[in-house]
Amino acid sequence: METLTKKIPELFERVQKSCPVIESITNVVTVNDCANIVLASNGAPTMAEHKDEVEEIQANCHGLVLNIGNIAYEQQEAMIRAGKVANQLRHPIVLDPVGAGASKMRNDAIEKLFKQLKIQAVRGNISEIKAIASFAYSGELANDYVKEHGGGTGMFRMALMDAMSNMTPECLLKGLKVEKR
Repeated sequence: METLTKKIPELFERVQKSCPVIESITNVVTVNDCANIVLASNGAPTMAEHKDEVEEIQANCHGLVLNIGNIAYEQQEAMIRAGKVANQLRHPIVLDPVGAGASKMRNDAIEKLFKQLKIQAVRGNISEIKAIASFAYSGELANDYVKEHGGGTGMFRMALMDAMSNMTPECLLKGLKVEKR
């Protein structure tokens, strides 16, 4: 079986050839950076975030990025609406849980996204990932894990938190080595 590191160049080439349209519902601080990242990968960004148009926009896209950096109620609603269309069309969803763990409102917004959407990837720093692990286990993710592997949610939480607490930069580098071209 091929490792992820060996597949990265092939996957990047496929993305460049397909020129995907990616909808990003992000915040004013990162909107330009997010658009430029998609452009640098030979994709086409759309930064539509109005709740009354995101479903129609997502129907014409190939993926969805959700960034909760400066989250507002209207933006949460737009994320849910776009995400439901993305799920129906089997478009990948990437969540950037900026500031996860910083406030109850932010944590509730993240948990709502996980409960209502099938998110394929989470992009975050270690503190954001740990924060998500501390509350996301109680939702559908843990239930699926427990159904598949047996045991209770406490066992799942303990194993996940233990693995992440013992993660070192060296472990990450050892597991994922990317060669420069």
